Formats: sequence, C-alpha cells, structure tokens
Amino acid sequence: MKVIIDNKEIEFTNDDQNIVELAARAKILIPAPCYREDKNKGCCEACLVEINGKPAFACSTKPEEGMKIIVNRPDLNQLRLAKMKHYESAQFNLSATCGGDCSCSEDGCSEKSCSDSGCCC
Repeated sequence: MKVIIDNKEIEFTNDDQNIVELAARAKILIPAPCYREDKNKGCCEACLVEINGKPAFACSTKPEEGMKIIVNRPDLNQLRLAKMKHYESAQFNLSATCGGDCSCSEDGCSEKSCSDSGCCC
C-alpha cells in the first residue's frame, strides 16, 4: 500500500498508526507535540496537513491507500508554526497557573484541569 507525501511515494502497512509516524519513517518531520506527549490527538493542531485537498491532523489520521498528503507548503508551514507557538505558550501558562499539576486524559479534564489556561489540550 502506498501514499504520496510531498510528491514522494511511501509504502505503509496496517501497522502504521498515523501519518506522523509514517512521515517520520520517511524522514519527513511533522510537528505533533500533543501526540508525542500522549495528550488528546490533534489538540495542539500543530500537525495540520492537507490530505486529498482537505485539512487534516496527521497524528489522528491513519494512512489509507492512495492518499495524497501535502506537508511542506508555505501556508501550512506558517499555520503549524503559529499553532506550535500557541501550544508552547499554553503549556507555559499551564505550568505557571497550576504548577503543571493537571490530570488530563483522553476523556477530558479532571477537577484540577485549569480549563481557563487550556490545560486539557
């Protein structure tokens, strides 16, 4: 099975969980801090790519045969950079506000969520 990422044909198997992992194997970097930090997939929005002409989050999208994925394009690069800055700022504010002591899970925020600062990404 194959996808195309930035005009590069890449083979994948059913074991590939998402576009972030598949791209990394092909030496294509897609930032995905929330995914790498085991938070809610797609919450930081920094892994935004275009798949078959539509925006999608690479960390929560499983590769499918024939996908045409665009990662490296000026508008997408700018959006990802802005999302990374916002995510990093929110994480800093979280640590300052609640000492980084938030119990977030895939199901949502706990009582100690500091929701005003966006703890539960």
